[in-house]
Amino acid sequence: MGGRKSTRATTILLAMAAILLLTGSNLSAAEEDPGMLRGWIDALRGRIAQLGDSFEDWRSKPYSDLQQQLDALQIQLDAVRSDLERVERTPGPQGPPGSPGLPGPAGPPGPPGPTGPGGNPGLPGNLQLAGETCPEGEAVIGFGAFGNPLCGAVGPSAHPGLGRDCPAGLGPAADLRLCDLRGAPLSDADLSFASLVKADLRGRYSHIGLQGADLRGAEMSGVELNEANLAQANLSFARLGGALIENSALRGATLRQAELSLSRTSSSDLSEADLNGAAMAMSQHYGSDFTRADLRGADLRYAVFTDANLFLALTSASLNDATLQNTICPDGVNSNTNQNTCQGHTLR
Repeated sequence: MGGRKSTRATTILLAMAAILLLTGSNLSAAEEDPGMLRGWIDALRGRIAQLGDSFEDWRSKPYSDLQQQLDALQIQLDAVRSDLERVERTPGPQGPPGSPGLPGPAGPPGPPGPTGPGGNPGLPGNLQLAGETCPEGEAVIGFGAFGNPLCGAVGPSAHPGLGRDCPAGLGPAADLRLCDLRGAPLSDADLSFASLVKADLRGRYSHIGLQGADLRGAEMSGVELNEANLAQANLSFARLGGALIENSALRGATLRQAELSLSRTSSSDLSEADLNGAAMAMSQHYGSDFTRADLRGADLRYAVFTDANLFLALTSASLNDATLQNTICPDGVNSNTNQNTCQGHTLR
């Protein structure tokens, strides 16, 4: 009888020790009521200590007393086990959200979008500027003395279709009004005293004879003249914007209100020429002779005269807007001695 008591008691003690270890390892999971579990464990530990201290006395106690104590301990162990199972099955509160992860790589470019709507229709073909309108087929090629735009033909002739009515022969006093002469063999041609009113003479010509010719309103934008003779010719209102005139004679020629912006003369004779009101802004004149020329009212803004002769020329105040280098002023003073100007040395 004593051996059976000792063996059962030892088994119970070992079981209690295992449960206590399990209980201690699960204390962190007892979040709902950890105080209750600690109380159970402390009570069990106390009972085990008592049992260990009095283990030797159990042999002398009746079996019924020992059985009663063991049954009480079993009830307590069952209660602890039930609480542990309940705590392990109960989920804890949700933790705080984690920090966001790193952004992923950029995706491939998408397909091109649909074609956008068309733009608004453009303005009519006529160019309107500063209250003035160029005729259809023409564009601004310069500006007049008062800032008004000067028109010139671009592309096809300013007078399309009229060229076929021009005479085949080219000679002195020929009637070539409104004729389209672009590409005609005019180099070395003698057109002295010919009527070329509003004719189209754009091109490159050498030794052309236009002495005394009527070239009023002629289209000569960008023309290149070398050793041409235009003495006494009438070029009023002619369009010579961007023209290049070299070693040519324009002595006594009339160029009133003519368009000469961006043009260039070199070693040419314009003595006694009438340039009243001509548009000569940004023009350049190298070694050209303007003796006794009439430049009153001419637009000479940003014009350049180099090694030129303006002796006795009538210029009014317009010459003050030009740059003069080694040029003879109207009163005979060299511009180099007057800070490259003729201010105070003009004739009106």
